[in-house]
Amino acid sequence: MKPHDAHAASKTPDVTHVGISDLLSAGRIFYSDNFVTLYHGDAVTILANSPKKIVDGVVTSPPYNTLEAQIKNNRNTAAAHHSNKWVKKQNACYADAMDEVSYQHFVSYVVALCLARSKGLVWVNHKIRFRDGKGLHPLSFLPFPLWSEVIWNRGGTMAIKPRRFLPTHEGFWGFGRPHWWDESLAKNMSVWNIGQEYSEDHPCPFPEILVKRLIAASVPPDGIVLDPFAGSGTVLRAAKDLGRKSIGIELNEAYCELIAKRCEQEVLDLK
Repeated sequence: MKPHDAHAASKTPDVTHVGISDLLSAGRIFYSDNFVTLYHGDAVTILANSPKKIVDGVVTSPPYNTLEAQIKNNRNTAAAHHSNKWVKKQNACYADAMDEVSYQHFVSYVVALCLARSKGLVWVNHKIRFRDGKGLHPLSFLPFPLWSEVIWNRGGTMAIKPRRFLPTHEGFWGFGRPHWWDESLAKNMSVWNIGQEYSEDHPCPFPEILVKRLIAASVPPDGIVLDPFAGSGTVLRAAKDLGRKSIGIELNEAYCELIAKRCEQEVLDLK
């Protein structure tokens, strides 16, 4: 698949707005406009070869390392993803079945790379997962200074008959320290009751309002947001709508195409 047609490969994308041309050696630009730069490639490779302190904040949601096993074992046929087109093509396009130790090291390493490249907070969305009857809380393997916590109450569940109270929440943890903060948005408090969303193209999309709150509160109006697991592009689209610039990294080329189509629409100026 070629870079998105709206930005032909023969034209060098303008990435001066992010000032990180060093990234070009580690990944190719799939899409670029005045707000968004999307890299197609491996997050570890690209981040490890990028300069320090190049963004103002990070908002990301790593893969949970759960769906592939559920799908292969036909354990999730009654849950939220059972009719999702993504599920039907999942084995061919998404690796979500690391052994648990490798997975924890991988996510922790990516967060550490993000902290080194961010001037401000690194927000990580995750949830408690269960292995061999034991709950694995993300903070048990993300040993970084915690600044803030947000609990997202989805008002629904992805689980079916787990023999425990059905989980209806996930967390957003802000690691590091903010170098900018909009105190007026602290009134949102720390528990957000926002309904979950479903997509035929991605297994775990979250509502834009979630990340818009995080970006608006902790990234300055002229700042840059990074998402190393860009997925369906929610963070990049939300940042663009807020007038912030963003950098996304996505390994899956099909998702890159989805993100490009989502982000190419310009921001509507209500003024």
